[in-house]
Amino acid sequence: MLELDINKSKSLNFEIQLSGIDSKDLDGSLRIVVDGVEYGFKVEVTSSSIIASIPVLKSILPREVKEGEQLNAKLEVHGSGYYLNPWNGSFVVKNPVLMEAKIKEDSDKVPKITAKIKPEVAQKVASKLSEAKKVVSKPIVEKVVEKQNSNIKDIVITEKHVVDYMKSKGTTSKQVQEVILEQCKGNAKTDDPKDILRSVIRFYKNKDQK
Repeated sequence: MLELDINKSKSLNFEIQLSGIDSKDLDGSLRIVVDGVEYGFKVEVTSSSIIASIPVLKSILPREVKEGEQLNAKLEVHGSGYYLNPWNGSFVVKNPVLMEAKIKEDSDKVPKITAKIKPEVAQKVASKLSEAKKVVSKPIVEKVVEKQNSNIKDIVITEKHVVDYMKSKGTTSKQVQEVILEQCKGNAKTDDPKDILRSVIRFYKNKDQK
């Protein structure tokens, strides 16, 4: 009785004596029976031997095969109208108990750092942010308008400031804002946002005077 470790592949070499037919005309298979189901594995037939390769049965069989269990097997060869059964036997299953342990490192998990802000500190930060928002529009606009201001070159004006100024004048529609902005750009001295802002301011002053 042959031993068969179902956790490993196995090769069997059957020595044969062949006569009356060419080995090239023959095909065959090694069949192993488990629970009434035959599992066939193709063999290589030569003039002097039959080589059968059995894959890892553990990955093929639908159930766990126990240590010491016997599996019936047979070797079948056919060709040119002939059917041959040169070998019948059985395997005794070897299924040793194995266990492997590896240290698993989870690189995705990194220490998390949390920070807490005291209520009084948070209140001061919120207050400063609120003051900063108030300084965005009107003070900047006033400095741009004042030509005599010596620090005007250091003031950074963007198109957002221009739009914010139009909003402060009650123009909240984006389409109307774009129309006014295009008109004021055409009336401005340069493409500098400061000049465009001055042109927008003049537009609203003229509008208020009408």
